[in-house]
Amino acid sequence: MKSRLTSYVRGTLWAVIASSALAVHAAPEALATVNGKAISSVILDVLVADQGMQGKPQEAEFRNYAKGQLIQREVMAQQAQALKLDKAPAYQAQLREMQLGVQKQFEKAPKEQLDARIAFNTQGLLAQAFVDNFEKKNVPTDAAMRAAYKRITQGKGGTEYKVRHIQLDSEAEAKAVIGKLVAGARFDSLVGESKDLGSKGEGGDLGWVKVSAKGDEKGEAFPAAFSDAVRKLAAGGFTREPVKTDAGYHVILVEAVRELPVGSYESYQAEISDRMKQEALSKEIQSLMQKARIS
Repeated sequence: MKSRLTSYVRGTLWAVIASSALAVHAAPEALATVNGKAISSVILDVLVADQGMQGKPQEAEFRNYAKGQLIQREVMAQQAQALKLDKAPAYQAQLREMQLGVQKQFEKAPKEQLDARIAFNTQGLLAQAFVDNFEKKNVPTDAAMRAAYKRITQGKGGTEYKVRHIQLDSEAEAKAVIGKLVAGARFDSLVGESKDLGSKGEGGDLGWVKVSAKGDEKGEAFPAAFSDAVRKLAAGGFTREPVKTDAGYHVILVEAVRELPVGSYESYQAEISDRMKQEALSKEIQSLMQKARIS
């Protein structure tokens, strides 16, 4: 089964041009030259027409983008030729089928437009051949994918706590609040005494957190004493002794506890494989672009 990478050329760099003929009066000029080979400016004119960009405010932006894509496609196409992928029988069959299809569809188009369309689609077939070949020869190893899985899932899973707290200036104030909770007072009714203005308006809510001495998953650092107190509480429980930190004294309530599942390696395998292939392909294309003589 082909991976999603096979759509790289077709999806990102357009598929076969299929639209009405464009009237081109000027003599064809080189849009750019890649390693001594010219890309006809007629190809870009046809793309602009097919995309309905003529006369639109974004035409200049589209032309600039399309020019860059055509140059990149040409670099990929030339690499395919260097690897002699254009000599493969399957490629030759695709090429003949494409040429006949374009000639039939645009039989009434001016010759330079017909040539431009065939050149564009030939470039696309070669670029895709390069991608397919690179993918076959650069399959990520199981060890590399498992290492990537460990990086991706690091910090995922584990236990999360839904935490509320009331921050007070003194141990005596904190003990007084704890006494009221033990006597049956609702936590919400006592949050007004909190000195933490950030959470006071939210009923003391700190949200779902993964507490540790180094901080939770969101990067919010909790002092070790605070984290230790949270981890010792069951759902619905509150601290029976004030928890001292540099910010003051806290009364902590854990409203709920949940375990976060971590997907298996198998469940991530396809995603990791595609990502690694795409990264390797992008790196290879970047290398080829850097080596190419483009003017």
